[in-house]
Amino acid sequence: MLLIQSIIFACLIVFTIKAQASNADYKLKAAYIYQFTKFAQWPEASFDNNKSPIVICVLGKSPFEKTLDSFSSRSSQNRSLKVKYLAKPKNIADCHVVFVSQSLEKNLDKILLKLKKHSVLSVSDIDDFAMRGGIIGFVKKQRRVGIEINVAVSKSSDIMLSSKLLEVSTLVKGRNVERSP
Repeated sequence: MLLIQSIIFACLIVFTIKAQASNADYKLKAAYIYQFTKFAQWPEASFDNNKSPIVICVLGKSPFEKTLDSFSSRSSQNRSLKVKYLAKPKNIADCHVVFVSQSLEKNLDKILLKLKKHSVLSVSDIDDFAMRGGIIGFVKKQRRVGIEINVAVSKSSDIMLSSKLLEVSTLVKGRNVERSP
């Protein structure tokens, strides 16, 4: 009985450590997403007026818990930030930044097809996200979070990314989805 309890206890410790590491990763990714809003330029037509907020959307099951919500009290580029959670890509055109959750990986091609019609900065930690046609992909680099950027997709989405952001990222070539009129 003591052996079983010890095994259960050890498993709980391992799962707790992994969950904490995952939470720390998503806190860091949330901070990155906030920073991306500072280093991206959207076409003026992406905003209703000069007071319109930059809208950050999480598409699918949110891995961020409440972390992203804390950025709603901040601003970027003299605009307030607003965070929305979307179960489906129905209202994706209302977003400026969309984090595509791993929970929607099986629908990624359809989501990227829908995104290419809009000037939306797509971000995800789905494997090979930037190579598959997303703009910014989070990748693991020696136990750190790295960034891959697909510049061709960014340009076809009419989103200008700062050279400062590009300097700290790995640039990838992947599916360049042509923007439809």
